[in-house]
Amino acid sequence: MPSLSDQLKRLDAHSSVSNEFRVRTFQGAFLSITTLVVIAYLISTELSFNFTATTNNHVHVNATTPDGLEIEFDVTFPNIRCALLSVDADDPTGQK
Repeated sequence: MPSLSDQLKRLDAHSSVSNEFRVRTFQGAFLSITTLVVIAYLISTELSFNFTATTNNHVHVNATTPDGLEIEFDVTFPNIRCALLSVDADDPTGQK
């Protein structure tokens, strides 16, 4: 039965010569396994980052014109009753 070191040497994918001259090493196997672990980690973190919803519960508008600023936004909340939703809008002069 081959030893663990011999089994790991078979995983060395970083040798750059033809098969008849290829020497598989423990260091090459370690590099191959480390590369696969890093790739798996990067893929999993990117997937979790891209598929995680972020919630922003405030909107800040800096209106510098004296006429005010017209804002329209469309937000959908599919699992909340309309009676529970409200929007409060104030400007710096106290108008609502």
